[in-house]
Amino acid sequence: MQQRMPQRLIFRTFMAVVAVVCFATQAQAQSPARQQVATNLQQLHNWVGEGANGQRWREYLLSDALQTELTKSPEQVDHGVLRAVLDQYRSDASGLDRPMFVAVRESLERWLSELPISDAELIEMVRDIADDFQPVTQQEVAAARARVATTRAELERFLSSGTQENFERWKAFLEWDDLLGRLDAEPQEMLKLRSLDRHLYANVTGTEGRRFRAFRESLDHYLDLVQTRTPAWQNYVYQQIFPTEKAADSELLAADNPQAQYEQLVARLATELSSYAESNSSEVGWRIGRLVGLLDRVGRAPEVVSAVRERYWKPNFFGRVSERVLNAGVDNQVREVTPVHDNILGTSVHGTAVLNGFLKLDLVPSDASGRFAITLSGVAHSDTVGYNRGVQIFSTGLSHINASKQVIVDANGLTSTAAVARVCTDTTINCISAKLRIVERIAWKRAGAQKGAAEQVAARKAEVRTANRMNEQAAELLADANRRFEEKFRTPLVRMAAYPRLLETSSSDDYLYVRAMSVNDDQLAAPGAPPVIETSGDVTAQVHESLVGNVSEMVTNPDPMVTAHKIEKSYQDAKREVPEELRMDNAENELWSFNFLPTRPVRAEFAPGQITVAIYATDFAVYDDDFDTEADNYQTPREGFPLRDEFLISAQYNVEQTADGVQFVRQGEVSVEFPNRQRIGLFNPRDALLRVAQSTLKKKFNAMFKEIVNPEDIPLQGQGRDAGRLRMRSADSRQGWLLLTWELLPPEVKTAAVASPASAQ
Repeated sequence: MQQRMPQRLIFRTFMAVVAVVCFATQAQAQSPARQQVATNLQQLHNWVGEGANGQRWREYLLSDALQTELTKSPEQVDHGVLRAVLDQYRSDASGLDRPMFVAVRESLERWLSELPISDAELIEMVRDIADDFQPVTQQEVAAARARVATTRAELERFLSSGTQENFERWKAFLEWDDLLGRLDAEPQEMLKLRSLDRHLYANVTGTEGRRFRAFRESLDHYLDLVQTRTPAWQNYVYQQIFPTEKAADSELLAADNPQAQYEQLVARLATELSSYAESNSSEVGWRIGRLVGLLDRVGRAPEVVSAVRERYWKPNFFGRVSERVLNAGVDNQVREVTPVHDNILGTSVHGTAVLNGFLKLDLVPSDASGRFAITLSGVAHSDTVGYNRGVQIFSTGLSHINASKQVIVDANGLTSTAAVARVCTDTTINCISAKLRIVERIAWKRAGAQKGAAEQVAARKAEVRTANRMNEQAAELLADANRRFEEKFRTPLVRMAAYPRLLETSSSDDYLYVRAMSVNDDQLAAPGAPPVIETSGDVTAQVHESLVGNVSEMVTNPDPMVTAHKIEKSYQDAKREVPEELRMDNAENELWSFNFLPTRPVRAEFAPGQITVAIYATDFAVYDDDFDTEADNYQTPREGFPLRDEFLISAQYNVEQTADGVQFVRQGEVSVEFPNRQRIGLFNPRDALLRVAQSTLKKKFNAMFKEIVNPEDIPLQGQGRDAGRLRMRSADSRQGWLLLTWELLPPEVKTAAVASPASAQ
């Protein structure tokens, strides 16, 4: 029998999984990651074999050392040995990109991240590398340059494989000629490549391709190496070591002494790690991320880089969604009328079948991925006529149908197993008609004798049809869900190098989970597990403040400009009413813009009961009234603009529980400050421009950051019907985490309006 699948079930389920994430779980002494390392290592050994080639792989990958560590307790495991093994799996040796090697590497990374390392041990490890300075060699620079040449040639071949017109458009967009010209410039001039290579990270179709990614990664690495001796680079390094001091006249820089800088960098890193162990301050964490990134960029102190990241690269996004929510979008009642055209034991059967069933989603426990089963249980009533050599057989049937199909949700999207169906059919022959009575009697006798066999054949055919139909419909829905996942989530983030470094799913009998970690090589993630959410909920989310700063930095760097038009469009795209202060058809509203700062442009602080949101930016500008709004050009500001001063926009909210849920109450007005200025004067013309900027930004962001924010209910849809609403029931902020829960409310009951006596007259 055919069945009807809910048309939006799979996509709605996956989007719910991506949008909300699970509770953290503490690693056990015999952790799943450790067990997975042992399993994957054994499978790798079986695969490479016992021959000479297999022995060479075992020696190269330090397999004996790894197996020794696997026998130890977590407290006795030597982190240095594991990191040395991991370095071998991460090396450039040919073949290490094959699945068997990748499986060991990834499980080893997970296990290493779970193993405890004390803060004191980490700080001591950092101090021990102070005397290990190694300058960047000409050989390293030459190898990096050769890699750039190779990846550039591959990208050019790819771009030129299409039409010449398309190739020229790409060259213009990437400012290709200028970019290539600066590759041969002096190191100081090559710094300008930093502003050009951001085009390689733009959210435009194509930049997600492997050739784009290979070229931009090789270019970034080359620039990191070649610029290490430039004054601008040394000034940047100095600012990371001494963030509150000016580097212009520093003796450290004047001496052109990279070894002294390295020693100062290591000392600063140890100091910051000590401070972070006590406070977990996001500002300190940000500085640690930058210092570790400096070491990593030039390939120095890999053990320390790995150790710091193992300690402070923990998932910064957790949550869960209940089975009840997932089922909300399912059209549980199934009624389907289908024609019947079949051949059963030589009899041509035609008629109609009516299926009445119940469709539901059942979560399946799984640690490796999120899994759920779509199950159909129902009864089909059939009314058919069979034709065989002039005999008509009128019968009714009753079929009990059970069908199931598992869907797997992971970081790559949605896949499924083959559907399995079980059908039990019972038929009743109501009448047999033939021209001759003797033929009828023979037909009755034969039909009775073949009834059991005919029911078995009909049931098996119904099973095949049901399973095939379920597979066909699921394939269509999965393809659509994966397409949307790629287009709306994965591909844009890959283009901007912002895709989560970790994205894992799992499931239990009651919940579907996801945990994620968004972080790049210059950042830290969460320092540990989140606080436990005290209240239950159908949907929960636990967000660490590092997620806000990390993601904002990654997604804004390719296109840092914010304009009045972009703000208005963001409201329109979200189908929200645009505040009057932001409407571009309001003649009183000026055209304005600014650029996000390249580091953590949007920051959040989750203190006890209080949330602070801050925007760090520069280059504020306003534009004349005759500005070409359709071109959205934003190239010719008024005289005196843009202002190069950095500014900070911030709003502080208290988290308050209400009888109906949660509200966020702003404390005072939005603040606009210029951190590098003690005060704004009254008579200096430049100060007058700063006051214009301050006034304009306050007006705009007071409209955006409302005084009271009441989170709107999130509507759920299922096959064109109201499937209920998610209402935020609790919110809490503490220890750098924002903890949220939502409750599923039933669909709203819509009643017809009743006219009053007065209006009815």
